[in-house]
Amino acid sequence: MTLDPITKVIGAILLGLILLPFLLAPVLPKRYRAKCIIELQCSVEKAFEILTQDPRKCPMTSTMTCGLEVSKKDADKDGKPLKWREEVVKGRLSEIFAVEQSFVPPSSKKGATRGASVVRKSKMETREIETEWNYEIEPVGKGSCRITLEGYTDVLGHDINVPMLRMMMFMDGSARKAMVNHLNMVADVVGGKRNWIA
Repeated sequence: MTLDPITKVIGAILLGLILLPFLLAPVLPKRYRAKCIIELQCSVEKAFEILTQDPRKCPMTSTMTCGLEVSKKDADKDGKPLKWREEVVKGRLSEIFAVEQSFVPPSSKKGATRGASVVRKSKMETREIETEWNYEIEPVGKGSCRITLEGYTDVLGHDINVPMLRMMMFMDGSARKAMVNHLNMVADVVGGKRNWIA
């Protein structure tokens, strides 16, 4: 049985689309950087509490999170969690992200509040995907704060899915989308208006 020219062309295009991520894999970056800045109608202290007190309110995996496990033993003296696990389910597949958190709380000098900083690092347990987010929380005007979230995601390893994951990160800006979804969650908990700066 011979195929007509149109069928051959369609088949070649489909094959090319399937092979494209694997052909481009050697030149696609392993690290994907992103940065977001948002202003919220709340104090530095409140934003810091929301980010550090209970990760269930604003997990790194945002709306994809279907389960979050926090161990009391992995907390500081004030009960703020330093480690936890986030579960994401896509269809029949379940992925676990191990997250570590460190922070510098806000301080006051002569009645003025100084900023705070938070660092979150996550690692997928089944694949070599690692993310680091650095938050800087600063006061802007009366009763408002600005959160600058900057970081990166590394897609490493030689898994058969790595080329496709890198292609997705490169094409649709997944690193920044994850940050935007996460900060929108923080803003939802805060309430009031939000102002995206970048």
